[in-house]
Amino acid sequence: MKKLLIICLFIATIFTVNAQQLSSGDYTVSISKVTDSIVSGQIFGKNYNSKETYGTYTIYKNGKKTMSQKFTFTKFNGRTIILNIKESDRAGNSLKYDEDTKKFEFAGEEYKAKKTKTKEDLILSGVLVYAQWLDEE
Repeated sequence: MKKLLIICLFIATIFTVNAQQLSSGDYTVSISKVTDSIVSGQIFGKNYNSKETYGTYTIYKNGKKTMSQKFTFTKFNGRTIILNIKESDRAGNSLKYDEDTKKFEFAGEEYKAKKTKTKEDLILSGVLVYAQWLDEE
């Protein structure tokens, strides 16, 4: 019975780890330490509610870790989605996601999201877009 439990836990761990990473070309991105919160406030006199997801992203190029920092994924009023990717404690970039086109808007360009089924898929897709964009510069 213990062996069966250990095997089940091992399989669950594998699926959890795989669900938190995404690859394309030379890049693999992963997210960890993911937590959720609900934030309410007022901007320009209008009330807003948002669901925020915080965590850490890591970018690997050809298997070598190139960057690891924090991200914030925010869904405002159930529609507008922004992924803020920090480069350092003082700098970062934001990608806006359009649910209709399934594309991220970033640096004046649109990029197709690789996976869109869950918020984790969107976060990973956005970080992957960002990683590939960094290489284009």
